[in-house]
Amino acid sequence: CWEEHSRNMFAHMERTLAEGHDEIAAVIVEPLIQGAGGMRMYHPVYLKLLREACDRYGVHLIHDEIAVGFGRTGTMFACEQAGIAPDFLCLSKALTGGYLPMSAVLTSETIYRGFYDDYQTL
Repeated sequence: CWEEHSRNMFAHMERTLAEGHDEIAAVIVEPLIQGAGGMRMYHPVYLKLLREACDRYGVHLIHDEIAVGFGRTGTMFACEQAGIAPDFLCLSKALTGGYLPMSAVLTSETIYRGFYDDYQTL
């Protein structure tokens, strides 16, 4: 079954994070559809397992939803189908319908606070 295959394929990522998490800052994925790999689909359980592993190993999770965001996979954002939120969410294309080159990166409050300070302290 599709979910079982995605779970089995996650074993490779789990091993990579377990062995190298101290040298890995983040994992970047195209959620649900690996467009750069030839439009390969995978089950949302992979994203759920990846979120759990990134939390466990202290690695940021970045979702590149440039091609899959804004309803292209059935939900507003692909990550919603796994019931998770990435640390960074990259968006583009659908922001302007392709009329203007525009993108946005959304992040969590925790990461935002890490960079925030009063203007006077620069």
